[in-house]
Amino acid sequence: MVSSDVLKSFSGTPEQRIQAIFHFLNDVTDESINSIIYSLHSEPSSIVRHEAAYILGEKNNVLAIPPLIKAIQTDSAPIVVHESALALVNLGKLGYPKSHEVLL
Repeated sequence: MVSSDVLKSFSGTPEQRIQAIFHFLNDVTDESINSIIYSLHSEPSSIVRHEAAYILGEKNNVLAIPPLIKAIQTDSAPIVVHESALALVNLGKLGYPKSHEVLL
């Protein structure tokens, strides 16, 4: 898939990589989740990682919880940590009540 290739190769501008992440918003496959998770942990641009965290919070998928927790614990960019925390809260509202326990 083209979007996965853009994300994993870091090709294109940060704006193009953000567009690739948003391409996965309505894609419910494990491949889409894994591509976004890869961006959250490997992308050099903090704004792209921020958007990856946002989309993971919107995906309504339990697979997003551990990577978001890891981002809170390890990412050096405050905007990524902040967005990861918001994503976990959103997942809690969507039916994953334990997703926000790391924030307490």
